[in-house]
Amino acid sequence: MFSPDNTKFSTEEQDRYARQIALPSLGVEGQKKLKQAKVAVVGAGGLGAPLLQYLAAAGVGTIGIFDFDKVETSNLQRQVLYAETDVGKQKAEVTGERLRAINPHIKIDVHDTKITPNNAVSLFDSYDLVAEGSDNFLTKYVVNDACLILDIPLVFGSIYQFEGQVSVFNYVDEKGLRGPEYRDFFPNVPEQGFIPNCAQAGVMGALPGIVGSMQAMEMIKIITGIGEVLSGSMLVVDALNMDVTKMQIPINPEKKTVDKELVQKRLTALAEINEQKERDSGTDISEISAEKLQDLMQQQEDVVLVDVRTVEEHQSFNIGGELFPLQKLIDTDTLPKIFNEDNVILYCETGVRSSKAIEILRQKFDTQNLLNLKGGMSAWRMMEG
Repeated sequence: MFSPDNTKFSTEEQDRYARQIALPSLGVEGQKKLKQAKVAVVGAGGLGAPLLQYLAAAGVGTIGIFDFDKVETSNLQRQVLYAETDVGKQKAEVTGERLRAINPHIKIDVHDTKITPNNAVSLFDSYDLVAEGSDNFLTKYVVNDACLILDIPLVFGSIYQFEGQVSVFNYVDEKGLRGPEYRDFFPNVPEQGFIPNCAQAGVMGALPGIVGSMQAMEMIKIITGIGEVLSGSMLVVDALNMDVTKMQIPINPEKKTVDKELVQKRLTALAEINEQKERDSGTDISEISAEKLQDLMQQQEDVVLVDVRTVEEHQSFNIGGELFPLQKLIDTDTLPKIFNEDNVILYCETGVRSSKAIEILRQKFDTQNLLNLKGGMSAWRMMEG
């Protein structure tokens, strides 16, 4: 994939990369390949922050940062690239500044643009390799399909509470054997809000540092051609027990090429899902702020609270009321009596699942008396300081 050609290093670069160049399997030729490489990283959060720093320090020549979010206080616990003074700033911009400070000899492309099914292919077209570390399932499928169309490998990373996952998709080895894609592990896009993200499920800060570092290692191996690439298996890290296992998936030796017409149809389908998601987010659902709800509760007004999170989340922290997990609402055919009350307020961690619950109840039972706690428990905790 990468040839060292006549790439040269300054004296300062030679000193900077001396410890890598000393590695027999990498050497000067491997370092030249790193300098030639153009990589894209989707997400500058828990996974992207350590991944990007190690790529920059290693001397990867061009790094594209893709993130449209702003730094929040809740990010600081695990996204150690950022400081208190960065809160409210664009992540991609801050990250770009940090990476340039780490290594002034590389090129940084800043993209504070949202990855969508309509722009992903054009955004990645100038890169050799993509790493995905977003906290959004739809984005993972979009990035996977764009990489397939462009014939570039995808380094995948994901975390859930104390578990991390790493793999490489769409990788073609030196024998021409094509590895699996993301959909070979996860065929179907999950419904929005059904699988909790980090904000909803929680995460220990050190874990994304581990997983992001593993992603960086896989990218360096792919670029330089050293070691065995993590294609055809999913590495699973259980940080609580420090168990590391590999889940294998058979590689089909007959799969030499990608049906790009089929992949483009999948991207079109994802665009429809994305449009529906945006329409749903604009649905007229009445909301109540954390401050207003607190006032009502302090005034002992009659409000009925319903927590639609999981049992574990409810036990960890709640503001009272009845627990009625979202999945239970999806499965029920009879409207629970509690939803016939006046002033029913649904809540979850961020307001996403409770909004989804209200949509489901409206569709099934035409309920019109429900309020959504805006921002969920995250907003409540922020209000309480």
